[in-house]
Amino acid sequence: MFAPPSGEGPRLPPYYWGLWGLALAAAFAPLAAAPFVYDDLHFLIRAPELTGPWPGLGAFFGATFGGGELEPLPRLLHWAMYRVAGEEAAWYRVSSLLLHAAVSVLLYAVGRPALGPRAAFWAAVLFSLFPAHVETLALSTFKKHILVAAAGLLMVLAARRPGPGGTAAACALYGAGLLCKESALILPALLFLAETASPATRPGPRRLARYAALGAVAAAYVAWRLLVAPRVVAPPAGGTLASHALTSAKLWLWYLPRFGWPFDSCLEHSVRPAGSGPGAWLWPALAAAAVLGGRLLWRRDLPAGAFAAWAGLGLLPFINLLPFLNFSLVADRYLYLASAGFWLGALRVARGAVDRGSRASVAALLLVALTYAGCVLRHATVFGDPMALRQRTAACAPENPRARGALGAGWLELGRLDAAREELEAAHRLAPDYDEATIGLATVYAKSGRVPEAIGLLERLRVEHPRALGNLAVMYQAVGKTQAARRAAQRAVELAPWDRRLRLVLGGTLSGLGRVDEAAAHLRAAAEDPELAARALTTLGDGAAGRGRLDEAAALYEEALAREPLAFAAVKGLAAARRRQGRPELAARALDDFAARLDKAAAEAPWAAPALTGLREALRRERKL
Repeated sequence: MFAPPSGEGPRLPPYYWGLWGLALAAAFAPLAAAPFVYDDLHFLIRAPELTGPWPGLGAFFGATFGGGELEPLPRLLHWAMYRVAGEEAAWYRVSSLLLHAAVSVLLYAVGRPALGPRAAFWAAVLFSLFPAHVETLALSTFKKHILVAAAGLLMVLAARRPGPGGTAAACALYGAGLLCKESALILPALLFLAETASPATRPGPRRLARYAALGAVAAAYVAWRLLVAPRVVAPPAGGTLASHALTSAKLWLWYLPRFGWPFDSCLEHSVRPAGSGPGAWLWPALAAAAVLGGRLLWRRDLPAGAFAAWAGLGLLPFINLLPFLNFSLVADRYLYLASAGFWLGALRVARGAVDRGSRASVAALLLVALTYAGCVLRHATVFGDPMALRQRTAACAPENPRARGALGAGWLELGRLDAAREELEAAHRLAPDYDEATIGLATVYAKSGRVPEAIGLLERLRVEHPRALGNLAVMYQAVGKTQAARRAAQRAVELAPWDRRLRLVLGGTLSGLGRVDEAAAHLRAAAEDPELAARALTTLGDGAAGRGRLDEAAALYEEALAREPLAFAAVKGLAAARRRQGRPELAARALDDFAARLDKAAAEAPWAAPALTGLREALRRERKL
């Protein structure tokens, strides 16, 4: 039977909220001290459209990233945050925690009519401390899941307002959610379930008009997604449509037990596509049984059944119905919005005991909350050591190409080429179409002197990646394919004109072809980036020297040295230009100044002295000229 909800009730004491806030802050505190890791490295601090100058709205609303993602609002938020916080990871984590706390309060507001204040409060508490949410808060790139949840819960609250104002607000919030992540397409279905769970909601013409308006927003988004920023669709999981459908059922069932047992948290998991043999049909049979159980709950207690349906439907965007996620079929972060429905349903079922405030019910809820908080604290601590996190991820998901690829990228950053090659080759073997692993493996091969093999890998990529094209251009230059290098660099800049590293590569290739005037514009643009300025100015100086403009070349080399005092290519060019001017004393002075800067650097940072040995040897050879 549909038991009447508690509805309005006595207000909770303020200290409830204070204690909850302290528990939430304490549990997630280790994340504030952790550096950027994993996707934040690729899609945030190393994304030129976010960390560089304003790239134009087209870089956010008309271009995808990371294999087809279109998330303009989170990326605009990160562009703005970078202007304020730079590379201070703590600010990004604190902002995620504050958003997460706001979502938890919104969940309380959404659940209160059906659960009453006490049960709704505990639903919000257990949702906020759910261990599976650690990775959602640990990576600012995953803030999109929090923003979609916030938009969805605000939609529910806006729809409770009578009149066209509520419909307009719900449509605006729906549009905002879609601009955060395409999984927001599911929000009208969750709104329907939330309204079904509320006794105050009754069907009528205005409600139908609201859903028609939401449908129009969804249609406009889908049209824009198809025509303006299409996404590459991956092959079906398992190779056939039948195995793909079975895999979707398998993934849905993988998530359901994690609502009740979320303790084996890991950034990746080794879940493979379902086979097509007789045993594979167990997955849809179990899924049908789960749906039947939800249906029985619906008939017994309508709000509890509606919230259970919320939990099940909230997973639909993440079970690979559309083949986008084949490199990582499941992830804890995809439980975020669905788990809100789970906790509303669970506390609706337990509402009677919670409303009575019995010691047993309070003790049980406290025990769950404290257990969750301990798990969150333990898992959050792992993010403080990026390599330990990557090794742990690869250990718990050895068959996941993203896990192996991320570990390989970590070894590559540390200069451990053999270890990097082993992991990246494993990732490439597990998923030959995983472009990030392919690009990393090509870099390892190039650094190991296996340039032709690296070129072969990059030439076989199925999607044009600006960074890969830039790497390819550099490799083409290394083997003397200058025209191919120019074409690759030009295409890279066409795809990402805001990326100054690519402008530097194109400028270098054009300069090497003698097209100095064309190169100058790209090199000047690259020189606006402080990290690239010395290299860009040195290349400009080389072009000027090649045309006999020695005074101009010397000025450019000196400017490069002012930006980066230990830029050996710049001092080498400067010394050569001074010799060609017939002023060897100025060449000697430039080299002496460089030697003094080397000595100063070694004295200020003794640990860096071994790294300066190569520069000293190069300087010694230059002085003999």
